Amino acid sequence: MPFRRKRPKVFYMHVAKAGGTSVNSFFRKRLGKRRCLNHIEGKRLDPGEVRRRFDFVSGHMRIRQIYPLLGLDDWYRITVFRDPLQHIVSHLRWVQGIASDPGAAFFKSHTPEVQELALQLREVDIGDARAMWDFFANLPPEGFTLFDNCQSRYLLSDPPSGKLGSRHWPEAQEGLSLFHRIGLTSDLQGFIDRVAGDLQLRSIAKMPRENVQQGPKPEMSQEVLEVLAPYLEFDRRLVACVEGRTTSGEGHGASRAGFENLGSQ
Repeated sequence: MPFRRKRPKVFYMHVAKAGGTSVNSFFRKRLGKRRCLNHIEGKRLDPGEVRRRFDFVSGHMRIRQIYPLLGLDDWYRITVFRDPLQHIVSHLRWVQGIASDPGAAFFKSHTPEVQELALQLREVDIGDARAMWDFFANLPPEGFTLFDNCQSRYLLSDPPSGKLGSRHWPEAQEGLSLFHRIGLTSDLQGFIDRVAGDLQLRSIAKMPRENVQQGPKPEMSQEVLEVLAPYLEFDRRLVACVEGRTTSGEGHGASRAGFENLGSQ
């Protein structure tokens, strides 16, 4: 058994647009809504109260940011990443959608920086290489946060306001060791099966696909892919590392000894 004593609390680093709604839903069904706290970003947290009241916590927060805040040494830590190209296209479409109705409460619920970026992106044809080139050539700091190797940034303690550079890669790569399980959206079912086994929970026959973007996906020409490539370099390395752990038998995450040590605390 991976956990020899009491089942540990779970922290899920919810990478935006990477299957998180489905993962959150699974835990709510298995642990109960009252024991789950989702979307902790932006909330005022009393760490002691969170640890007392909840068995599952998730949010769009960097692992190195939340780790010391909640004291995650004795928590079971998981995350899920997505194919980098699919991820950036989904993120672009999502930000575009924010500005679909600038008078709506949804638009106004975002920061002024995101609102401005959404209004700019609303005028951009994601499938047009020249339009995409112009957009990325004038990215504001919020644009880099959302579109430049966004998934790798979740593993950094202090992401830059501009592009990630080679000096950031070692920290991002090392950050993978902070998790017990790392999944990919391409095998979300397998990820949940493994997590359920670790936690001695009943899995689910078929993971639901929730919060899926509607509407036609843009055609991505080779020219558009070349525009996006510099903003995907480290995320592609990241996913390759996760895939490599799978083929080497590590199961998308830390070693089995890591589970046993956590379970004995």
